Amino acid sequence: MMRREYSRGVGSVTEMYARTETERMQAERIGFLEAKVSNLEKENASLKAALTGQTIEAERSYRDNIAKFDQVSEQVLGVVTYLVKVWKRPVSYHEIIRAFQAKYPNIAKEETITRRVRELVEEKWLATPERGVFIPIPKKGT
Repeated sequence: MMRREYSRGVGSVTEMYARTETERMQAERIGFLEAKVSNLEKENASLKAALTGQTIEAERSYRDNIAKFDQVSEQVLGVVTYLVKVWKRPVSYHEIIRAFQAKYPNIAKEETITRRVRELVEEKWLATPERGVFIPIPKKGT
């Protein structure tokens, strides 16, 4: 009685399917990880741009420029500077609004705060390393 052994038997199609399924899952995982790395690289570049060591020095003297600010703009700039120092990263409109309203309840509405942030960007008191996030601009001469 002779037995024939086949190198490829009934299981070969199943094995091949399992291999291709595994390869497909690995390709999906690689794609996901590449996208994640890309997002992290963008965030890292944004953080580096925001925190070159100058951000901590970025508080401009309100006394020197008190005539240029109305009270709300001064408070908004103070909140942005504080948040950037504490979180060590750029801050978004939403974070600025939440922090401002927590510190100064019933002073200004959301629209007023966002308008003041835009005005501070136009007046070069704040910078935007990427769309929708803000950092204070360092003082001149420091």
